[in-house]
Amino acid sequence: MNEMFYKIVGERVLGSEKNKELNQLICDAAKTEGFETIRFPFICNYWKKGKSFVTCLGIVYEIGTGPFSASFAGSRIFTKAGTMEELECKYCEDGILILTDSLSASPLMPKDFPFYYPEEHKQLIELIEKKKPAAVIAVTGKHPMCGLNPFPLFEDGNFRIPSAYIDSSTAKRIFESDGPIFLEICSEVTEENCSQLVAAKRKNPPAAGRIVVCAHMDTKNDTPGALDNGAGLAVLLEVMKRLRNYNGAYDLEFVPFNGEEQYEVKGQLEYLNYIQKTKTPVEMVINIDSPCMKGSKTAFSSYNFDKSLCDLVDRQSKEYLEIEEGAEWYAGDHVMFTFQGTPCMAVTSSNLFEDTLELIHTSKDTAEQVDLRLIEVTADFIADFIRSMDSLPEAVEQKNNKAR
Repeated sequence: MNEMFYKIVGERVLGSEKNKELNQLICDAAKTEGFETIRFPFICNYWKKGKSFVTCLGIVYEIGTGPFSASFAGSRIFTKAGTMEELECKYCEDGILILTDSLSASPLMPKDFPFYYPEEHKQLIELIEKKKPAAVIAVTGKHPMCGLNPFPLFEDGNFRIPSAYIDSSTAKRIFESDGPIFLEICSEVTEENCSQLVAAKRKNPPAAGRIVVCAHMDTKNDTPGALDNGAGLAVLLEVMKRLRNYNGAYDLEFVPFNGEEQYEVKGQLEYLNYIQKTKTPVEMVINIDSPCMKGSKTAFSSYNFDKSLCDLVDRQSKEYLEIEEGAEWYAGDHVMFTFQGTPCMAVTSSNLFEDTLELIHTSKDTAEQVDLRLIEVTADFIADFIRSMDSLPEAVEQKNNKAR
């Protein structure tokens, strides 16, 4: 297991060579354990990050490049706005728009994101596009869901206006200037061939339903992604090993989602399209994301569980000293199933909100942060929970029908 975990760790952005190599590695591991493998090819946008700068009063400041931004270079007058009302009154066509305060307080969801696109984000993006600035700079701070400081306001290839981001100290220096500033955004987006992998073990005759175990395999740029989500992927592979001889009532599908960290979520959409075309219902989704941080326990949270499932996971978790129930969170791949009413379990580190998020998406998310022994414990818990689902009424009924 240790060897596989260290092969996983490393920047593996969707579309990169590391991402493609890891996809093949997981496929080979699944085949070794006797699972059927299916691949759904797709074309994704691959972002090649460059360095960006703003020059003000003769001083050059390096700034953050908006992921998937278009390139830009030019000198423009800037206009700043901190509220929707303020932005409504501004004229910034072909200028540089600087967003502050409430307009840049938290990351914006990508345009028309299929799972969640809040109205306030839609209104802001549409207003910015209506104003037609040449480029947008966001003044941001600490990311509410990761360790980045400052964070990119836009991570969206569908937002065509070049974008960058700065911290408040750089913004202060810019605002002290009355004249134009020179902005250079270096960014390149190319198309790459990728795929979404599914490793399956199917029943014949048809099963009582399918259990989906998932963990995203891709990372953001500039992070080794050990906790997010190398540890989760390692747990998934260990659960697969433990269930290689599974002969229960359900189909099993292990899904290393390829695209969770990217605005297009192409891998997720490919998988959803696949399950919509099949007749076997999804009875349970177990999403593993950012587990096994050193000094933590493993926390599970449940969604859409009926009483029998609640009782089942309660009994199962009590058999493990390092497994506990945690708070619900709605920022992972389980959400797209949760909103559809599917029973889901999310598995993560018990200190997710206290410590783990401080490392997520940063260069500090290294292998040294992961408790390798807890990967084994977490895999045991998940595998035992899946086996115990055969005691549920629908599974027992399926067994009885098969016996007849």
